[in-house]
Amino acid sequence: MPRVDRQLSVPGGEVTTWRIDPESPSGRTPVLFLHGGPGGSCDGFAVFEQLADERPVVMWDQLGSRRSTWAGPPQELWTRDRFCAEVDAVRAAYGLDEVVLYGHSWGGWLSIEYLSRQPDGVIGAVLSSTSASYESFHASIDRRVAELAAPFRAAVARQRDGGPLDDPEYHRAALEFYRSFVVRNVPGDARAEHVLERQRSSEVFRHMQGADELHADGSLASWSRVADLSAIHVPALVTVGRFDHLDERCAAEITDGLTNAQRVLFEGSSHCSHLEQPAEVIDTVRRFTNSLM
Repeated sequence: MPRVDRQLSVPGGEVTTWRIDPESPSGRTPVLFLHGGPGGSCDGFAVFEQLADERPVVMWDQLGSRRSTWAGPPQELWTRDRFCAEVDAVRAAYGLDEVVLYGHSWGGWLSIEYLSRQPDGVIGAVLSSTSASYESFHASIDRRVAELAAPFRAAVARQRDGGPLDDPEYHRAALEFYRSFVVRNVPGDARAEHVLERQRSSEVFRHMQGADELHADGSLASWSRVADLSAIHVPALVTVGRFDHLDERCAAEITDGLTNAQRVLFEGSSHCSHLEQPAEVIDTVRRFTNSLM
């Protein structure tokens, strides 16, 4: 399955994109992948390249990622409007008149925001480990913090009460949170440390979300599309991990609010089910996308 990489100009800068097509044209609708973060990468989505045996797969690292370049003030760059315009720019560049969206975490927020604007040509969406509002996200974070051991809970409380972000005890608590609810069963060493470092060094993450996953004080703090879910009519697959820091209540709120949605729980996963249970995730996503054509 040939992969073609392409640098693409989008509002605010330039991003890295790539497309993988089946060996023979299939006539099936492409899937466009929206990664997490903000400021993350589609590198972790390599497992989904398997879907390209049946349909085109398009991925890109959004503006603010390490493989992008940008210029401009944060209040203009790191906005929902500009990110939705970026989705439109990628669709236009690849001729994605019809498309299935796959949004994970922040990519799920962006997908919901985009769908709320009633775009043409989106025939379905996978909303993975996400929520329909920042309030729901924050509440889920607090529920998961309450599951930590007492010393870790105390360290988080002290930091939230004004303690320093670089306090060693808070750092250990944050890593325990990530190991438990973000990358619980992800193969490899130092995964929690890698994710935490990436987020804290990301301009767009700090601006829109906060210092790390335990903070919800960025520019997205007032975001909510809960009231708009009922106006989204495309078929949707909502997935969540049993130990996800965006928990089952977040997934249920989305499923219950949409008009045509199904929910799948991955029992052995936290926030990154595509890395924790890749075979099950690929099978689930493949069956859903094939039901759409």
